[in-house]
Amino acid sequence: MGHLARKPLTSRLPQWITGWSGLLITFHFVVAGWILFRANDLERAGVMTKRIFTAFNPGMIVPAIQSNMMTYALIITGFILHWLPASLKEKFRGWFITIHWSAKVALIAMAVVFMLQFRTAEVVPFIYFRF
Repeated sequence: MGHLARKPLTSRLPQWITGWSGLLITFHFVVAGWILFRANDLERAGVMTKRIFTAFNPGMIVPAIQSNMMTYALIITGFILHWLPASLKEKFRGWFITIHWSAKVALIAMAVVFMLQFRTAEVVPFIYFRF
């Protein structure tokens, strides 16, 4: 029993628990950093954090998705592409390499036009310039 006391807690937990808990901790740490970087001062960061836990309105989920449909579609597409098997992504890569250059230009132009749909009207300053 004495040798177990010296091992870290994570060595006694199943791998999937330590993996998911690390993911959740990292995610929340990054989100907390976003709040601190986006707020003008610590008071506003506190207000933002408080509103996350007290002003949640489930009735606004559908209108928020409807008003930002392209953004949510892009996010979902990104997740789907990320989780595709590597072999399928490699097949697509091979197909893209073999198609005619004019088709490549057309596909890249379509991707650029698609990405331009997400630009903002104003130039957003680089966040680290605030410090």
